Amino acid sequence: MEAHTIALPSKATASLSVHTRLWQSNELEGDEIDLTASVATALVVFLNGLMLPQNSWFPVVDKINDEMEKINLPSLSQVVFVTYDRYGQGETKDNDPLDAYAEDPSHGHDALDVVSDLNELVYIVAQLFALPGLPPLIFVANSIGCAVARLYAQVYPKRVHALLLADSIIASSHYGLIIPDPDTETIDQPGITPDMLRKARSALNALFHPDVGNAEGFSRRNLMKLLPHANAPKLLATALNGPFVTVLEHDPEVFLKESMRMPDVAPEIVTTYTNPFWHKYNEGLIEITGADRRKGPAIVEGAGHFIQAMQPHIVANETVDLIVKVLSHVN
Repeated sequence: MEAHTIALPSKATASLSVHTRLWQSNELEGDEIDLTASVATALVVFLNGLMLPQNSWFPVVDKINDEMEKINLPSLSQVVFVTYDRYGQGETKDNDPLDAYAEDPSHGHDALDVVSDLNELVYIVAQLFALPGLPPLIFVANSIGCAVARLYAQVYPKRVHALLLADSIIASSHYGLIIPDPDTETIDQPGITPDMLRKARSALNALFHPDVGNAEGFSRRNLMKLLPHANAPKLLATALNGPFVTVLEHDPEVFLKESMRMPDVAPEIVTTYTNPFWHKYNEGLIEITGADRRKGPAIVEGAGHFIQAMQPHIVANETVDLIVKVLSHVN
C-alpha cells in the first residue's frame, strides 16, 4: 500500500492518513495501449469501525491482490483500493476541525459529517490516479463503517454500486433497548434473572450507549434518526437497479466468547437477546437492495465482530466477487 497524507479542501488545517493500491489488468501495463479504449474502473474504499484502524484492512487488500489475477474481468480493467483513518483515529493524528467548536469534543461531529469528508476524499483519490470522472464505488465496511456506507449511498445515489457490510452496527437500536430493563418490563425468559439483566445493561451501556463519546469525536447520538430502519431506504446504483449488497455476520459462538470477556455479561444474555436481535437486523439489512442483487446474511465461521481481522480471506473473496459483478455490469 502506498501512503499519502491528504488534506480535504473543506478542512485544510487537518490531514488524513490514506493508503492506496492500484491494480491493473496486464493489457494496461504494456507500452502499446489504445488510449481511446474504454477501461472498466472501480474504486474500492474500506470503511473502519470505531475500534480498528485502517491497517486492519491491509491483509484483506493483500489477499484481494493475489486473487485478482485468477478472475475473469474485462480485458481493460483497473481497480483502486483505498484505506484511511478518520480524524483522530489510527495514523491520522489531527482531530476533526469541527470538534473544536463543539461543547463536547467527544461528540464533535456525526455520521453525515463523516460522509461529507468521505465524498471529498474519493474525488481527491480519483484525481490522484487520473480516473475518468468518479468511477463506480464499492464500499467494504465493518461496524459503524457500514452505517457510513449506507448513508453515503443515500446522500449520493447512483455512485455506490456495491456494498460489503461486515457485522454492521445496529444503527436503529442500542443495548439499552435490545436488553430489557427488569425494573420497567416483565421478564419471562428461562434462566434469565433481573440481576443478570441489570449487570449486563450497566456494563454494555457504559461502553456502547450512543451518549458515550470517543476520542475520534464521532458522535452516534443521532444515528437512530439517520438510519431508523434496517431494511430502508432502498438504495440506487442506477436509475433502475440497486447496488450489489453482501451482508456478513459474526459467528455467534465466537461473539459469545468475546462478550464474556466482560464479567458482568452473562452468556445467557448474549444467546437470548444480542445474537438473535443482531441476526434479525442483518436479515432486514440485506433488503436495502433488490432481491437479485443480495447475498447473505452469511455467518463467517471463526469470526467475531471484527470479521476482517479474524477471517481476512473471507472478506477478500467476497470483495473480489463484488468487483467482478460491478466491472461486468459497467461496460
